[in-house]
Amino acid sequence: MNGRRRILVVDDHPIVRRGLTTLLSGEDWVAEVVEAATAAAAHREATCRRIDVVAMDVLLPDGDGVEVTRRIVASRPHTAVLMLTMADDTHVVCAVNKCDRLGLPRAQQRTLLSASRGRQGFAASRTAA
Repeated sequence: MNGRRRILVVDDHPIVRRGLTTLLSGEDWVAEVVEAATAAAAHREATCRRIDVVAMDVLLPDGDGVEVTRRIVASRPHTAVLMLTMADDTHVVCAVNKCDRLGLPRAQQRTLLSASRGRQGFAASRTAA
């Protein structure tokens, strides 16, 4: 492998998908960025393609990002998943924290969750990653 990764961006908001895709596409380590707007599409793309990293929205119109993450890593255990959310709901954050496929220490998970909710900004999410 040449070190370049295939990324799947999953979010139901087109502007968020397009923004993340644009940012990631310019990175040297990124080979390809694929988009999905639903849990079903995310599962299909992640299992049919060789996706290395998934940026997964927690709340999707047809399902739960945490649950689809569990299904993805059950079929593709080497896939890394970064959960993203704008939700400020304690139950959502707790569900994400219980999902053991974030691939980051708990302190960094909290920083990323806070940054994704706009509390610490983009620099915090870049530092934690």
